[in-house]
Amino acid sequence: MYQVLSAYRTLKKVLMHRPGPEIDLIADDATADHFNYQGAIDHQKFRRDYETFLDAIAKNGTEPVLIGDVLAKDKDSMDYMNRRPNMVYTRDLAFMAGSGMILMNLKSKGRKFDEQIVSRVCRKLNIPVLGAIEAPGLLEGGGVQFFDDHTVMVGLCDRTTEVAIHQLKKILFDSTPVDQLIMIMLPKGRIHIDGELMMIDEKLAIVYPPYLDVYPSILFTKKESPRPIWLMDFFRRNNIELIEISREECDNAAANYITTGSRQVVGYDFTPRVADEIKKRGGQVSLFPGEELFKGRGGPHCMTCPLSRA
Repeated sequence: MYQVLSAYRTLKKVLMHRPGPEIDLIADDATADHFNYQGAIDHQKFRRDYETFLDAIAKNGTEPVLIGDVLAKDKDSMDYMNRRPNMVYTRDLAFMAGSGMILMNLKSKGRKFDEQIVSRVCRKLNIPVLGAIEAPGLLEGGGVQFFDDHTVMVGLCDRTTEVAIHQLKKILFDSTPVDQLIMIMLPKGRIHIDGELMMIDEKLAIVYPPYLDVYPSILFTKKESPRPIWLMDFFRRNNIELIEISREECDNAAANYITTGSRQVVGYDFTPRVADEIKKRGGQVSLFPGEELFKGRGGPHCMTCPLSRA
């Protein structure tokens, strides 16, 4: 019922969180800074835009599984979430691989321990927890993505430690069909690979090469010693067509789509050129307004944690 081994196969179920009273805490620049928002938000518009996003997800054939519905009778969890205004960005909390969940360990104080809410969701839904990233390891789900059904990519960035990547590698290699892991070393100031890289089909990716090829990436396999690779060369050797984006597009979530199927994506409406490039290649793009949601420094990919792809 629950299985994920791809970034682009048909998305059947996805874990999301409808914003509740917690976002009312983002009322001024001081509280916004505590939780990594750009500034105070229009709470009504934030909620309205999120409902438009939920509607777009459902119209693409995906069932949103809402944390608030799953844990509605768990008063302790509900009370906790009502004071955690980043809960809407569910991607960072966990990573579904194979038929089980891997819990992350987040760096930000505004998000520390939020992943335990996903642990409670897993118990309710009978999803096995394969393991968890543990201190001193730090890793967030936005930095982890499938390349194909046996290869996972993970970014070494400002919110990730190398020890966490090795913990992730061990869990994946021991408990899932994954037998390759690519560590992408990002430049200073970058936090997740879903800001500059998105696989939207087995042979099509959105990329911002200046950030992805500053340093070599490291390829780990079960049977060979680690070796450096250049990511764009790796993509080309695997016949991946690349939609390259500009720095401005990269900073405006042009890669941060959620794929609901092969070349079928949902994203913000303020990067139209990239949407057109996807359509030119036979893709289907559903766009929605996201200026208010983006003030939380997250995109559609950030607000979705896949539970089942077929």
